[in-house]
Amino acid sequence: MSKHISNISGHRDLVNCVSWSPDSTQLASCSCDCYIVVWNFGDGKVKPIILGGHTHFVLCVAWSSNSKQLASCSIDRTIRLWDLEKGTDSILLDRWDVTISQVSWSPDSNRLVCCGNSCKIKIFDLKNQKNNFILDQKDDFVRCVAWSPDSKMLAIGMSASGTVKIINVETLQTKIYQVHNVGGIVNAVAWSSDSKRVASCSGMGDVTILDIDTGTKTSKTFSERSLFNVSWSS
Repeated sequence: MSKHISNISGHRDLVNCVSWSPDSTQLASCSCDCYIVVWNFGDGKVKPIILGGHTHFVLCVAWSSNSKQLASCSIDRTIRLWDLEKGTDSILLDRWDVTISQVSWSPDSNRLVCCGNSCKIKIFDLKNQKNNFILDQKDDFVRCVAWSPDSKMLAIGMSASGTVKIINVETLQTKIYQVHNVGGIVNAVAWSSDSKRVASCSGMGDVTILDIDTGTKTSKTFSERSLFNVSWSS
């Protein structure tokens, strides 16, 4: 049975996202107060670090695989990078013409992907930004995106069609799967550790597990209300 350990506070407004670092020693959160707070649990003491730079609500924060860098995105239409070993200043990675709602590191930490209130996703090559590119889905807004554990593929959840798209980031080959009913917003996608299955949840309260090799799917409805997140056990 789970046990309540403690409450931690540091924001002055709604918290939009929390994320553990891969080494499980730090917890990052972002908020409508425009700030990111990082708590360090490594030595048994909670030491909050306040990161400021965004000028509007911060919607998402994500860790690099080495637990040393953060990426964040905001309603201010920017993506910022934070190197916690170098201090609390950020690097402005990009500015879009729409709100950016999600940012995610590839597991090898070589790339970032982001999506927002549009039909497009943008992929950043952090070693050579000449290799950055945009993928336009055209037919539907992108709701969510997730890297496969092997960093070779992206799963994209769409807003209105109830579909999940699997994109090979090297060849750009795309497969489309109807995993939820049309009109069901795909709110979250998550890969299994072997990069062979994708779980997704929708605005219709159902969860689907998709086998990307065979295209078979298993679905179950858990609620009459929207489900907003899904995750595999470690």
